[in-house]
Amino acid sequence: MLRDVFSQFGRVLFAKIVFDHATKQPKGFGFVEFEKSVAARKALSANPESLQVFDRMLRVRPVVHNRQRGKSNSESSSGKDSNTAQKANPCDLDGHDERLPMTCGTQGAPFDILSDDELVLILTYLGFIDRIRVERVCSRWQTCALRAAKTERHLTLYKEFRTFGAFSENIFHKIMSRCSQNLKSLDISQVSSRFGNRSLSIIGQCCSNIEQLDMSGVAADNHGLEELANGCKNLKSLTINRCYPVGEKGVANLFRKCQKLEKFVCMENQIINGKFLKYAQPSMKTLCLGDCHKLTDEGVMNIVQRCPNLQDLELDHCSRLSLETLNAVVKSLHHLRVFSMGANPPDISKDPAPHTVHHLVNPNLLISLNVQNTGLEDRDFSLVCRRCVNIVDLDISCNKLTDKSVTQISNLKHLEVLNACHLQNITDESLLDTVNRGNLRKLLLQGSKTISDRIMLEAAMKCPQLEEIDVAGNPFVTYESLECFHKAAEMRKGRKILCYFTMKTIPSSSSMDNRKGIRFIDYYRPKYSAKISWRCWSDQEAFDLSEHNMELLEARSYWPMSFNKVDATAYRDPDSDTDSSDFESTGGEDDDEFLLNDDPLEAERFEMS
Repeated sequence: MLRDVFSQFGRVLFAKIVFDHATKQPKGFGFVEFEKSVAARKALSANPESLQVFDRMLRVRPVVHNRQRGKSNSESSSGKDSNTAQKANPCDLDGHDERLPMTCGTQGAPFDILSDDELVLILTYLGFIDRIRVERVCSRWQTCALRAAKTERHLTLYKEFRTFGAFSENIFHKIMSRCSQNLKSLDISQVSSRFGNRSLSIIGQCCSNIEQLDMSGVAADNHGLEELANGCKNLKSLTINRCYPVGEKGVANLFRKCQKLEKFVCMENQIINGKFLKYAQPSMKTLCLGDCHKLTDEGVMNIVQRCPNLQDLELDHCSRLSLETLNAVVKSLHHLRVFSMGANPPDISKDPAPHTVHHLVNPNLLISLNVQNTGLEDRDFSLVCRRCVNIVDLDISCNKLTDKSVTQISNLKHLEVLNACHLQNITDESLLDTVNRGNLRKLLLQGSKTISDRIMLEAAMKCPQLEEIDVAGNPFVTYESLECFHKAAEMRKGRKILCYFTMKTIPSSSSMDNRKGIRFIDYYRPKYSAKISWRCWSDQEAFDLSEHNMELLEARSYWPMSFNKVDATAYRDPDSDTDSSDFESTGGEDDDEFLLNDDPLEAERFEMS
């Protein structure tokens, strides 16, 4: 039909209506190629009424090549008709495509006067996705873009990479082969839902000099970790959170082969028991094993002999560890700066013993301490406030503390984050001096039921750097306290505060939207999953604690996703909000999946030519 309409102006060599690949319906435009340029000019100047298809009037425009393809400028001026469409083909990501034009644009274009080295330098300022796209401009740009990719040192694969279609391990292989051996840091945690052992094998083959790797969420097992260790002997930092199939054997093999490992983060693993630590090197500085419920005393005691220079130790929710083991480990660490042992409540069936904080060797080095729900009492916390004077981040939630010791937090002159949730025996008075210092960025007082509007007023007026405040579950905090933050908005220079409130009388959402400087969230966000446990010296105290635990359990029942762990035996990416069927690849092993999806109009032009 298109050929018949335009044949009235001259001989038509080519005519095509463009169809959508997915719906198979016309996109509403097409291409026509004439034998002679005279015919093309006649079509452009023709009366619109003579150009109708199915009673629809056509608009005719000349083809404008945003990216010149096919033959080079010298060849295009050798006598060929200028109205003939230039042929182009997508380049192959696996190598150089000689069919692309040697240069881009017209002769004397600004980029033509640049040397290859200068063009490579310019391309290094582009993001990784943009560099992949510019490879299609011409042969020279492809070569320079590949050279620019070799200079990549730090790479984070994020969800926007999925715009290229199914983010498969084949595409991941092509990306890694571009970065070659110069890549030092790689983060694939945001696109890990489709990755497994093969992805670790690819990293081991293509990036032998990599030093930092975050592969959280990758469904790899011991075999995949072994292939990674065989290829990446220079690894210094490894994060494998939520890699549930990884077991003791795989981690032990990694520690044996990666002698330079300084940081190891493995959270929420339900298999490892800690025996792999006997292969740790003295250079180990960071060890994070939170929510590894099968860690044993025997395994963790290897830290005493193997990791004397440890600076960051996190052992949250490790319920099998005894107080004696934690004490012995802390005694052996002279350079500790970050220590977290939260949600390891004491065994109240045994006689009282000194808290682990009594055994800190150099407490003045400590900048972060998490002792929530560990049986901390006033005498223990008073010692912390006297000795750990450089703390910046402190979590003392779910402990049996009173105003007597909490008042001493004001001695911590560098404190910026204070987490004091579910402290049943403290009042506003104990925190006034701390708030008046004006250094706090986060103040979390969820479930501390005796806190009132007074502390809110002081925080609004005295803490210009405050970013988040949580007073949900506190019955004495009212809506009037929000007015304080609204009035103090100018002092914070446009920074909004995230406020968590729960009140019986809540203002309408429209009125809250008009409150300057406040992001209001009116629901109870339970932060803790473990049952609160401390020593009770009276029946009334035990009854009050039981009632509070019942309230926490009821609150958590409304937010089950906050604490339900992903089944380690049936892995699923917890960060992925897209069904796996959305990423099924339609191309073959050798298909260029990037180029089939990044510019549909160009793909149609390729088919047309």
